[in-house]
Amino acid sequence: MGILWVIMGFVLFLYLVFQVSYMEKLLKKQQADVEETKSLLKVLIKEQQREKK
Repeated sequence: MGILWVIMGFVLFLYLVFQVSYMEKLLKKQQADVEETKSLLKVLIKEQQREKK
């Protein structure tokens, strides 16, 4: 019975490690998307300012 708890604990630990690494990967992608959106917005704002002049 004790070995079962050890195996379950190990599986839970592996699950948590993989979940955290997956979340970090998603966060990095999201940060890259935010940076890309910022740069696109800057370009759009500059173009609009040129059109107004």
